[in-house]
Amino acid sequence: MRNYAIILASGEGSRMGKSFPKQFMNLKGRPVLFHTIEKFSQVKRLEIILVLKSDQTSLWSDLCFKYNFSIPHKICIGGSTRHQSVKKGLALCKKKSIIAIHDGVRPLVSIKLINKIYALAETHDAVVPAVPCHDSVRLFNSKKNLPLNRNDVFMIQTPQCFKSEVILEAYNKIKLDGFTDDASVVQQTGVSIFLTEGEKENIKITFPEDLKIANCLI
Repeated sequence: MRNYAIILASGEGSRMGKSFPKQFMNLKGRPVLFHTIEKFSQVKRLEIILVLKSDQTSLWSDLCFKYNFSIPHKICIGGSTRHQSVKKGLALCKKKSIIAIHDGVRPLVSIKLINKIYALAETHDAVVPAVPCHDSVRLFNSKKNLPLNRNDVFMIQTPQCFKSEVILEAYNKIKLDGFTDDASVVQQTGVSIFLTEGEKENIKITFPEDLKIANCLI
């Protein structure tokens, strides 16, 4: 069975407070995306699909040349939303496969977790890593806020892994944007999501302090 990894890297990183996209920022001397792709390159029989914005392809080529980065991967031009970008990446995947979708700005994901997710997807339709929430949490809206039991709350991570027929059907059926992860799209079709233990170190670089943390952890 052929496996795929769709690595999403077409974001602009507006929450980073900088004009330079976070996926190309320096992490221990090299762009963040290099670290991410290298992790997935160690999985056997895996094809990597990198989703970029059209105006980022030249920058990516320049970075690959500058750092002599030669890991095989396909480039896919993303859409204006996450939903559209994932759908374009899925169009490059063949049926009867296992497809993982990962945030390009989660460079600290371990090889162990990646392999575990793919292995679980052989027996589950949809596999998602999650870590328990250790802080007190509240549900908040414009009228009131209420405490929640933190034992019932988990922080969701990527890579999220799916049987190809499951994720392809979900993205063909569900037309709405606004989903922040792929498991939410799949669950709309009635498929159960299997949660497995994620990793605290598998942080998403979103704010400037996240990059500092990643430099310490790597």
